[in-house]
Amino acid sequence: TYDNAQHLSAKEARYEKDTIHLKDDVILSRDDGISFASNHLEYHVNEEKLHIDSEFSLEINGSIIKGKNLYYHLEDKNISADGVSAKIILENG
Repeated sequence: TYDNAQHLSAKEARYEKDTIHLKDDVILSRDDGISFASNHLEYHVNEEKLHIDSEFSLEINGSIIKGKNLYYHLEDKNISADGVSAKIILENG
């Protein structure tokens, strides 16, 4: 039912009480080209919310954003994080 498909992968996953715990080489990729990478991620199924309590990197069209403690609400695509640093690439169109 999403406008864009979203894919999660990791070396290890555990499902517990409506939460999927992923660890080691965690990657979330969306069909629109946005991808997240981290060593640990929790996906709260009922809330449709991702939480990365460790460091992460986010790539958007060649731009790279790094930080920690990321929250991503899949329904409204709202993202928040702490300690953010970024390298932004703007293309002339």
